[in-house]
Formats: sequence, C-alpha cells, structure tokens
Amino acid sequence: MKIKGLLSIFAIAMVVLMSGCSKDDDNDLNQSPTVNSSDPGNSATDVVLNKIVAVSFSEEMDPLTLTTETFMINQGTTPVTGTVSYSGTTAFFTLAADLTLNTVYTGTITTGAEDLLGMALENEYVWTFTTGTISASTVTSTKPENEAVDVELNKILTASFSEEMDASTINASSYTLKDGETVVEGEVSYSEMVATFTPANTLTPGTVYTAMISSDAENLAGMALAGNVVWSFTTGDVSDDIEPTVASASPQNDAMDVERNTIVEVSFSEEMDPLSINTSTFTLMQGTNEVSGVVEYSGSVATFNPTNTLSAETVYTATITTEAKDLAGNALAANKEWSFTTGGSASTLDVVNLGAAGNYAILAKTAINNNPTSAITGDLGLSPAATSYITGLSLTDFTGYAESDQVTGKIYAADMADP
Repeated sequence: MKIKGLLSIFAIAMVVLMSGCSKDDDNDLNQSPTVNSSDPGNSATDVVLNKIVAVSFSEEMDPLTLTTETFMINQGTTPVTGTVSYSGTTAFFTLAADLTLNTVYTGTITTGAEDLLGMALENEYVWTFTTGTISASTVTSTKPENEAVDVELNKILTASFSEEMDASTINASSYTLKDGETVVEGEVSYSEMVATFTPANTLTPGTVYTAMISSDAENLAGMALAGNVVWSFTTGDVSDDIEPTVASASPQNDAMDVERNTIVEVSFSEEMDPLSINTSTFTLMQGTNEVSGVVEYSGSVATFNPTNTLSAETVYTATITTEAKDLAGNALAANKEWSFTTGGSASTLDVVNLGAAGNYAILAKTAINNNPTSAITGDLGLSPAATSYITGLSLTDFTGYAESDQVTGKIYAADMADP
C-alpha cells in the first residue's frame, strides 16, 4: 500500500510539473514584444532638427507592420511627414524635412506593431522630446545604393556626407558591413566628405549585405550624425574586372587659346574610388614644374582647379595616373596624358555693383542661421526680420547693433536702432 501511495504521489507531481512547463512554454510564445529604447530618449532636449528617430524592440518585428500608421511623430496634433524603415530589431523614422526650432514632439508606436509571430505590443509606446537650434550632419548618398541588386563581388562601398567629418570618428567601429549577424572584415578610410569601406575578401555571390554608419561618426564641430544610417544590397554572381577609362577631357588634347582661368575636367567611363582621385593621381604640369591646385571628384567626373591663373601662351600637360581606380579596385590600364596651350588673356566676369549691400558679408531678409562654430569677417544685416531670427551666434547687444565672438564685424536687424 505504501508503494502504491508513493507511485500515486509521483504521478501527480509529474502531471503538475509537465503542466507547468507547458504553461511556461505557452507564455514564452504568447509574450508580447516591447520597446527597449528610443533615440532620442523620453524628455530629451536639444535634439538636432534633422534627427533620424529610432526605436529598438525586444525582438525581431514584422517589417510590414511598421509604417507611418504605427510609427508616428507629431507636433501637437499635427503629424510629421516622413518614411519608416526597419533593420534588425530597430525601426527608423526619417524626416521629410527638418523639424522646427525649440519645439516639443511626441513619438508613438501603436499596438499595430507586431512581432514575427503576429503578437502585437500590449500597450502603445509614447514619448516626447524637444528640438534645439541646429541640424546634424547627414549621409547624402551611398554606393551601392539601398536595395541595389547584382552588386559586384569586389565592390568598394562609399558613403558621402553633407559636410566635412572628423576623420578619427570614421573607423571600423562606426562604419560596418555585415552578412546577417556576421561582421565583414575590411578597411575603412575617409577623405573629402567621403567614407570608404574596402572588404578584405571578395563578397559571397547572391547574398544580402547590410552596411551601417553609426551616430558615433561626428563632424568637425563634434556633432554626431542625426542617427544610424543603414542600407542593404544584394550581390550578383561575378566580380567587376573591367578596367576604367577616361571617356573625355576638357580642354581637349592639343587645344589652343585655352582660357587662363580654365578648370581641367576629366570624365571616366564609370564611377571611381574617390580616395584614388587626388593631387597625386591627377596632375597638371608646365614643363617640369608642377602646377598647384585643388582636385575634386563627384559622380564620374574629376576636376583640377589651379590655385593661380595659368600663364599666357604656355603649353600645359595634364595626367591621370594608373593609381586612379574604380569602385571595384580596378586601375586605369595606362596613364592618360594630354596637353593644351593657353591664350593671351584670362576670361573674367564683369564686376557687379552691389551698392550699399556690398558693405555686408551676409545680408538676409527672413533669417540668419549659424551652425557653430563659424568665423565670419564683415557685417551682417537682417531686414525686415527681427533679431530673434538670428540664431547660433550668441549675440551681445549694443545700442543699434550686436556683436558675436564668431563675427569680425557688427550685426544689424530691423528691430534695432537705425545704424
């Protein structure tokens, strides 16, 4: 009898234990997702005007349920226009236009947001933040572009910024490439507002890769990006092994009577690695003397702008070397060299008589907005707008004018005493 009693107790205990485990498993499956954090955070202040608002969830969500109907930013009762994207466990709200200065905004994630099992948020997530007075740097374009397909396996990634960045903040921590959750090894470099990621090895065919530049990247004033910038692309089946060529040059080879203030321009057969287009690979010579100048690159066009006006009736020789490479790392097959001869005078524009407006370095009608820190030489004038529409200069008021540490000159506005 004792044995039967013990067996009965053991059987009951097993039923209870299994029942409990089953309930725990059901609870895990039925657990609603939650919002872990938001950027900007709740009650954040001095938020940049072009902020990319980000929300991180406790688990992967169904991207189709994250839209402008479930992820909203409002100024009072007025919706803010923008687009919603999703990557990993984070949703991003990208503004269509900058936010308003010193304004409270409300962010909302509704219960229409669901995880991959169809479980919705249990409650709406609502938070507020207040803008400051300036805009942060942005990424203006990427190569490959977001959602590009058939990308070459030896592709070099580039990201262009809206302004000069602090090169020390563009590194392997702030600029990453992933194959799923696996970090792709590569070399990060930065020059002339362009960051480059060169993979250490050839990419895998038919694979989706995700690149990111994080908000750890800062401009020269120490201001971070408005938010993480994320884009994805899919590789094709082959590598790009086609050598780039110079499609055209201006002035043309053997051109005569070239204006002495000309800018030498080269168009390539394809997009080039911006870091390989510089004063070492794009040169201008007068005999054996190197001409100083500034080299710039955009799209598939490189320009050489001489520092000084060229000499009259003189032969110049321009060269693009084989160190110039495309975005797959392919170099020119041979140096491209051509010559031209200048004329006897420089082509100039007539001087425009600005009248009294010529006394001002900046003269505006509605507002003067500054992104600190600037160094402005000359007077500033604002009319018919008032002093309150001059922002970012930390004004010190005097009778009839104001001054700022960032301005070598005086600042005038319509509501001040007449200068």
